[in-house]
Amino acid sequence: MSAPYSTLKHATAMLWKCDVQRKRLDDLAFLKEQFSNALELCQTRIIKMESHEFEPEGVTLVAILADSHAILHTWPEESFVMADIFTCGNRSNSMAGIKYLVDAFRPKTHDIQDKIVRI
Repeated sequence: MSAPYSTLKHATAMLWKCDVQRKRLDDLAFLKEQFSNALELCQTRIIKMESHEFEPEGVTLVAILADSHAILHTWPEESFVMADIFTCGNRSNSMAGIKYLVDAFRPKTHDIQDKIVRI
């Protein structure tokens, strides 16, 4: 008997010249809210979220998900955000979260990668 296939979904985004106030890219509460909203749209469950605030500015958020992980990094001095959402399973949708983040941060330029692999 063969094992059922699993679907791996890996979506990343690099968001340049985000059209939000610089201080928002260093606002932990705002970033957690946006990241949590994005992950909810991925149809996954956050098990734990950790953060690190850099000096003089910048934030990294790491979420352990029921079906993998997600990361958000900010560089306020560059108006730059990087997001990485990796999920496993047929139900989840990494790109839904990435699209939400693009809308939330309104970058002038962005690069999105979306990879789906069945194993």
